[in-house]
Amino acid sequence: MAKGTIQKIKVLNAVLKPFEELDRAKDDLLAMAELADEDAAFEEEIAPALTTAETTLAAFELKAMMSGKSDICNAIVRIQ
Repeated sequence: MAKGTIQKIKVLNAVLKPFEELDRAKDDLLAMAELADEDAAFEEEIAPALTTAETTLAAFELKAMMSGKSDICNAIVRIQ
């Protein structure tokens, strides 16, 4: 029973931690956009931060799709 509970927590954390990272990235991007309104030098910092956030979002979406009830089992996937 405890083993099952721990496994459920691991699955939830696998989704929750990237979500929290995305939330922080959103806040950072909004702050950068506000600063860029005042100083054009900050515009250069937005593009790399946005690219990182988009990559993190794509990984988050994949993890969210793969974190269903049956997905706690290991699997081997081969793409040819």
